Amino acid sequence: MRGRWALMLVAAAATWPGQQALGWGATGHEWATGIAIEKLPDDIPGFVRDPPCCPSWP
Repeated sequence: MRGRWALMLVAAAATWPGQQALGWGATGHEWATGIAIEKLPDDIPGFVRDPPCCPSWP
């Protein structure tokens, strides 16, 4: 009987409608990419910082 309750609990938890996960969206990814580009070391080639390569960078 105890195993049956555990199985029912696991089945209910697996099928329970959860809340929608909130993602970063395009703006969040552009923001994080811009910060990452700004933090690159100076010995990285210049084409990596080229705006056509990284359109979200100012």
